[in-house]
Amino acid sequence: LHLSIRRQRQMCIRDSSGNDQWVYNNPAVIADIHTTLKKIKQAYPNSKIVMACPITKRTPDHNDRNALAALELQAAREEGVRTVDTRYWITDFHVENLLSDGIHMTPAGDAALAPHMRDAFAAATR
Repeated sequence: LHLSIRRQRQMCIRDSSGNDQWVYNNPAVIADIHTTLKKIKQAYPNSKIVMACPITKRTPDHNDRNALAALELQAAREEGVRTVDTRYWITDFHVENLLSDGIHMTPAGDAALAPHMRDAFAAATR
């Protein structure tokens, strides 16, 4: 499971990857998410921890990716971790033309989503 952690002031952000979409229904993947979140909470006990799921499309080719994202968000909520649900953002914010390969954002795509991400994280950490 892909894991990156960025620390800004008193916030720890755990973002996930859609690369595990092929095994999203594997209990070991979900158990790993729980374990990772517990470790982050232990490592950063005074930080607000936020988990964001993969940014996805509202299209059939993203069904598995969206299913994985839903399970990741559920695991985060079960661990008492704040969440930012970025499923469907590619479609909902109309940035399909700002993808480099049909999945990953170009710098222009990142810039287009940045205000939405800022607002979502601000809401999650209030």
